[in-house]
Amino acid sequence: MDEVVRHAEDFLYKIITDNTISYPNDRNANEWTFLYYVNNAYYRMELIQTALPGPWTHDAKKVANNRPTVLWDHAHNALKEMVEKFGKLLDSAA
Repeated sequence: MDEVVRHAEDFLYKIITDNTISYPNDRNANEWTFLYYVNNAYYRMELIQTALPGPWTHDAKKVANNRPTVLWDHAHNALKEMVEKFGKLLDSAA
């Protein structure tokens, strides 16, 4: 967690100081940026899940393990399930 906080501070300092972020800045703060991006993805998927009919195998609200690889796999599987459900919804509307 110390590394996450340090990376967040470095990343936010760069944004405030330079008003810009490049890939190297993003990569250097990866302990924090990964969590930022995956949490943002979960937030967006949670909105989608409330709009599309369930049930959901990969619930964006429920992640049992917070290791980065588990978060990534769960988010990927949840998005894949959403795309499949959305495709079926489009097919049924046609």
